[in-house]
Amino acid sequence: MMKKILSTIIMIISISFSTKAFTNVSGGIYADITWTLANSPYIVVDNVVVFPGITLTIEPGVLVKFEDTKYLEIRQGTLIANGTVVDTITFTSNSLTPTPGIWGSTTNGGIWLNNAVASTSFNFITIIYATIGIYNAGNIHIKNSLFNNNLSGLSSIYGTQIDSCIFRLNSAGIGNSNGVIYNFCTISNNTNGIATLTGGSLLNCIIDSNQTGLGNSDGPKIHHCTISYNQTGMACDPCCGGAMIVQNCVVDSNSTVGLSINGNGLADSVMDNEIKFNGIGLVSATCPGNGGHSQFTRNIIENNTIGIQVGGCSDIYCNSFCNNTSYDLQNRLSTTISVPNNYWCTTDSAAIELLIYDGHDNSSYGLVNFMPLDITQCYLTTGILTDKTQSLSFNIFPNPASNEVTVELPSNNFRGGVKIFNVFGELTYSSILTKQKINVDISSWRKGAYIIQISNGEIISRRKLIIL
Repeated sequence: MMKKILSTIIMIISISFSTKAFTNVSGGIYADITWTLANSPYIVVDNVVVFPGITLTIEPGVLVKFEDTKYLEIRQGTLIANGTVVDTITFTSNSLTPTPGIWGSTTNGGIWLNNAVASTSFNFITIIYATIGIYNAGNIHIKNSLFNNNLSGLSSIYGTQIDSCIFRLNSAGIGNSNGVIYNFCTISNNTNGIATLTGGSLLNCIIDSNQTGLGNSDGPKIHHCTISYNQTGMACDPCCGGAMIVQNCVVDSNSTVGLSINGNGLADSVMDNEIKFNGIGLVSATCPGNGGHSQFTRNIIENNTIGIQVGGCSDIYCNSFCNNTSYDLQNRLSTTISVPNNYWCTTDSAAIELLIYDGHDNSSYGLVNFMPLDITQCYLTTGILTDKTQSLSFNIFPNPASNEVTVELPSNNFRGGVKIFNVFGELTYSSILTKQKINVDISSWRKGAYIIQISNGEIISRRKLIIL
């Protein structure tokens, strides 16, 4: 009997120790190494440096926890951190009461890519509570990852491709960004979504519920994005922004300004967008430094407090101005401006004039010449509504579901992708669609609401899924 009792005690002690296993790491890494799931979590008790030519590989599911102010430096080496949809790699604080910015260097961040090799990659990772999640990333690929509750998710990134990532509840989702391609990213509930956006492109992205969605923007190409529920949707660089193209986007319900175009460098283009329910829908603030005019055309500018505020050099034509509550157009220049060939939802010139703020209302400003009127609705000539409102028809069943859900497309000719997000915006499933039906095992997923998103690169459709 005593042997059995001792065996039981030893077994309990062994289980206790095994469940509390961890690996402390610090100092230099001088030979290729893998941080394994079996030895997880890894506790960074002092700064870790991967030396030149060395590769650190982190297995799916590994948890890396940092003591306060500690960081991981990749010094001309390589970091391979590729999780999976069910086994995310997590970088977080080791504190019992973590706060944003508690781990990582204040200047070089939590994961410092100090001239890291281009084969460095991140897929299905989560970074929480860092000063800067990833700093100085150049010419690498970051995919399917979550940056949450950091001072900055990323900063000083250049020439990088970022796909299907979520930046949420950071002081800055992204700090400085230069020449970066963002595709299918969600940037939401940050103080600043992207603090400085220079060059590069945003494609199929959601910029939502930030104080400023895109700040200090200079020359990016923004296509097929939704910029909504921010205080300011986008503000150009007040110094020398320009050469920006905003096209086929929805700019919706930004409380102060939807788009502020301050490009005093090269001329900007804002075309084929829906700009609605904002404080001021569109601001033209300055004149391009090259003497040209920015182009604002084929936009639907409706249901804003002020449709467009003109304080710079711009050509405004073939737009629709309807149902803006205070003014369709406000002239803030001292000179007369011409805005011919726009659609004003009426042909009554007196009614149009009532919704234009100019020298008739304040002698400090110039007049607005809005004739001739567009009576053919030329803002529709490129099919803006078709482009933004056509949807991809698909079915999901059963819904609600508990074990398995089927996603069905209308035909076998569709080629695109399916993603499923939970209510926190976190990606829980991703796949390429190559046939009409796919079945997704959801038996181990938490109960609640999810969003299924189908896309073909240009058009996105979403449906709600309930898991019981």
